[in-house]
Order: sequence, then C-alpha cells, then structure tokens
Amino acid sequence: MEDQEWINQEFDIPKYPEKYLRRRSVAQPVIKRTSTLGELVSQLESIAEIIETQDLLLMKRKRNKKYSDKVLISKVQSLAHREKLPETTKALGKFLDGWEKALQWTDFEYLVNKWQTVVKSDLDKDRLGVFWALLFLSSENKIELKQQYSLYGPIQIKRIIPDGGLAQLPIENLEVSEASSTAA
Repeated sequence: MEDQEWINQEFDIPKYPEKYLRRRSVAQPVIKRTSTLGELVSQLESIAEIIETQDLLLMKRKRNKKYSDKVLISKVQSLAHREKLPETTKALGKFLDGWEKALQWTDFEYLVNKWQTVVKSDLDKDRLGVFWALLFLSSENKIELKQQYSLYGPIQIKRIIPDGGLAQLPIENLEVSEASSTAA
C-alpha cells in the first residue's frame, strides 16, 4: 500500500482487484414483469389501428391505379401507332391557316370542339389525336403552344404567321367611337 498513498484510505480497495473482476459470457437476462390486462388491451388496439391504416393505404393505392400494366402498355403502343396522324396533322394545319380565331391565343378545348364539327370522319377527332397533331405542327413552327399556371393547366394555341406572310386579325368590335373617327 505504500505506492498507493495517494488513494483515499476510506475506500476499501483490495490489494489485487483483478482477482475479483469476472467477465460475463452473456448479457444479463431481461427482467420480466407481468403486464396488466389494460396494458395488453391498449397494445392490441394500437396494433389494430396500425394494421387498419396500412390496409386503407393499400386499398387507396389499388383504387387509384386505373390501368394494369398490360393495359397501360397497350394504350401507349396504340398511341404510337396512330395510322391517320400525318393526315390529321396536315388537315388540322390547313384548318388553322384558314381559321381567324387561331391568330389569337385560343383554348385547346374550344379548338377540339370546333375541329370535331368540321373534320372528316376518317381522321382523328378526339382530344388526343388533335394534341398529337398540334405537337407536330408546333415542331414545324406553324403554331405556338403554351400552358398556363401549372403542368395540368389549360393549353392555349396560337398560329404563327410565317416571315413575309400577311394575316388579318379578326375584328371583334365593329362599333366606332367618336374619338377614333376624329383622330383619323
């Protein structure tokens, strides 16, 4: 103990403490206590709530899935193989060239409704066929497309007048005010 004089003597430390230290081979067992009936019921209720919410989420996911993968693939393939797309694009381009309303920004839905009244029965009349034709016309710089507000916002169409081309904008108001007649 002479070389351990710095240790407080009130501590009862054995001379060779390593003899008293033993290594445990495994962790101590968990102390088990009995649970009450109330705790068991509350635990089962919380598990039931979790299972219900998971079931509801799965049902919503299944319900929101409109098409199976095979149906979706067949729809995409049918879009890629529209047979009358070049003819529809050409006819829609001629229609837009002669349609005065196309010189100003026009709503896509209005165009589709107008197109359905004038198109031949063998060409695409639906919204998708018209949209595909508009995409081709846009790639040829014959029309401009814009979409307002967001990705799913309304689509607007406007015909592009070629360089050196002339077009008469539609006259919406035929009334002449007194100020405009005196200015001329």
